[in-house]
Amino acid sequence: MKIWIKYLIGAIAGVVLGNIFTSFFADPAVSETGTRIILSIGKYTFFPLILFAVAFSVSKLMTEHLLFKVFLKVVLFTALSSLVLTMVGGGAALLVFQGRIPIISEGVVNLRLPTLAQHIAMIFPENFFAIFTATGNYLMPMLVLAILVGINMDPANLHTRPVILIFDSIARIFFDINSLIIEFMALGIVFLSATMTASLIANPQLELYKYLLITVGCATLFVIFILIPAVMILCCRHGKPFQSLYGLLAPALAAFFSGDIYFGATTLIKSSFENIGAKRKVGAPVIAFLSIFSRGGTAMVSAASIIIIIKSYTGIEITWQDFFLIMLHTFLLSFILGAVPGMGTAISITMLCSGYGHGIENGYLIIQPVAGLLISFSVLVDITVMGFISTVIAQQTDLRKEISIIKFT
Repeated sequence: MKIWIKYLIGAIAGVVLGNIFTSFFADPAVSETGTRIILSIGKYTFFPLILFAVAFSVSKLMTEHLLFKVFLKVVLFTALSSLVLTMVGGGAALLVFQGRIPIISEGVVNLRLPTLAQHIAMIFPENFFAIFTATGNYLMPMLVLAILVGINMDPANLHTRPVILIFDSIARIFFDINSLIIEFMALGIVFLSATMTASLIANPQLELYKYLLITVGCATLFVIFILIPAVMILCCRHGKPFQSLYGLLAPALAAFFSGDIYFGATTLIKSSFENIGAKRKVGAPVIAFLSIFSRGGTAMVSAASIIIIIKSYTGIEITWQDFFLIMLHTFLLSFILGAVPGMGTAISITMLCSGYGHGIENGYLIIQPVAGLLISFSVLVDITVMGFISTVIAQQTDLRKEISIIKFT
């Protein structure tokens, strides 16, 4: 059975269970503990897979003189996609959203990003081995190490050639372990779907956010089914956008119900290789880079949310100058959310409110009851865009093989 069908059945089963056992799955002790365990299992092999697969891929790309070309393309596509999606989110808030959200008094939530010094300390700790013992919330230290190792693994050097074979073998082993976990992760999707359903049912204020969710939903549908296919047709001569989107169904479902970039990226790595046809030497480094920096979906939802918060909080008309300044801040902020794979949208909105000032420093509190759902939409778009970018880059660098849709996993 195809993975996306397993995930879909698991999601439907979770909706049913969430409706029947609402009080159980809405209990924070159950939902938070269960979600943490499932996400940990789902991301179990992600970091070691990135280390060995990226190091081997960088070595291969260096040999074929493609490393600079691939990373130049991934940086360009990441920046352009984040910019466009930021504008889509802000534009949707202005065009679709009607009315205002009542101001709700909630306790202040302390959400912070690591400082620049803390970021550098995580990437280059005093003790090299601290990279392997730190918490699994930040992929950048592992990616930097993998790139450095890969650059220095020269196949022409007799001393490094055996190491390349070892890295290749270990990467394949972790890919197989990751694939095994993914096969059984439909059970985890059941729980994640049930907790999401139960939390929505138990939320008495959900009706207040109808137009906010419609706005974000419309922007999501526009990006996935109109914008991405159109851009893919323009960028790839023989592109089949809807076939590619079909191949990304499993990681999209994993991303939506988990709300975690890394959880969705583990399935994306498998789908990118087995469905999209991106070769390992391009798929691994591109997806690793995008997992840190490609937060176009997060920027889109954050842009829509901050505009709606300002309209709800102040009632003051937003000038075009203010609008473009807010979009610029949202766009730039999306590139420093790599340390928060699961809470990027919440932190982004919090920082935007604080930076905007004018009495809305705590404006993020009015959307706190649906923050989880907003995160799910943002990660769904993030993972879909990541799949689109990896597909286009693989196609443009001739590092993609055609796979029949019948053979999709």
